[in-house]
Amino acid sequence: MIRGRCLYFALGCIPACGAGWAQVGVQFCNTFTLGTTATDQHGETFSVQGLSALALLGESPPGVAHFIAAMDNSNKVVFIDVMTDRDGCITAASIVRGLSLSVSMDYEGIASFGGRLILAEEGTPALHEFDPSTGQRLAVYAAPGVFSARRANFGFESLAGDDTLGLWTANEEALTPDGPVSSPTTGTVVRLLRYAPSGGGFVPMEQYAYRCERMHGAAISGGRSGVSDMLLVPRASGDPVLLVLERSFALNLSGLFENRLFTVSFSGATDVRDVPGLIGQVFVPAAKAHTWTGRLNANMEGVALGRSLGFGRRSLAGIVDDGDPISVNMLVGFSLSYSACIADYNEDGGVDGEDVSAYFASWEAGDDAADANEDGGLDGADVQRFFERWESGGCE
Repeated sequence: MIRGRCLYFALGCIPACGAGWAQVGVQFCNTFTLGTTATDQHGETFSVQGLSALALLGESPPGVAHFIAAMDNSNKVVFIDVMTDRDGCITAASIVRGLSLSVSMDYEGIASFGGRLILAEEGTPALHEFDPSTGQRLAVYAAPGVFSARRANFGFESLAGDDTLGLWTANEEALTPDGPVSSPTTGTVVRLLRYAPSGGGFVPMEQYAYRCERMHGAAISGGRSGVSDMLLVPRASGDPVLLVLERSFALNLSGLFENRLFTVSFSGATDVRDVPGLIGQVFVPAAKAHTWTGRLNANMEGVALGRSLGFGRRSLAGIVDDGDPISVNMLVGFSLSYSACIADYNEDGGVDGEDVSAYFASWEAGDDAADANEDGGLDGADVQRFFERWESGGCE
């Protein structure tokens, strides 16, 4: 667990309070197989397949997180309830219902915040906002013109959302004017793209070059290595941390699939939004630091924050696409550690009465996330510890 340190991966800069980068920690725990059917808002049952993206809707103490997942090449999303233990291991998970959208596309990324539902699709590519109750499309947020040079099946594969920062997405592998696709010897260069909030919608803004890792084995039919998802991790002060999930598919005896997570910094990186092609250009790519690598022998395409596991710790959930002979509908459980502020219990960036309400709701429900002194139990000592930090307005 990271606690009491002052170095962070920020979206805009790295605060100069020490030397080096502070790691966000990720630890794999387990996998959990999901069901194969869901019923939508019209009472129609459909097969659940091609789960390619995941987002957190909220959590209900003790121990339950509510997610929404997108199915690729369809008009379906599904709602999933997940229970984890205090180590992030998934102990139960079920598909509770489905939602049919008014438009069918190849949805590969999903974000949900502030009651909004937004999906990224890689065909156009573009972002699409839907009513989370009726499934009706409310808006389309077009991509900058350079993304029309996407390669087939390598458009927007990812999406992360935040109320204030907006949306982040990326093409899976290089646009044709930006360079070659990945290979066993060379990683591809993609563009991380931010959409800023504007007039109730979102407009494309900065673009940063990002170099993916090479394929983890020999070339294979359909082989690739690129960005498959991203997420925002809260921190004690300032903007959240951007985590990028890379997915490699290659011929390797220890596993055809490999996933990697990296924290990203844009400090000193070149905004390439006005650069029509990166080939032959001089630019500084976004910096990245390795956080986790794993071979699950399954195609994990999406990742999302889960429920709180206590101060500075959250569960992390991955979603597996069953669209190949070896993968099945499956969730992957992780624990994630990061620098946190004990006083800011609801992690909204402020210390106020809402933190007290959130803490007591968690404590009274018996949620182990309220174990403020981390002694493995819930009692008055945890309340005392929380109030010590809350009254001082400080963090550890």
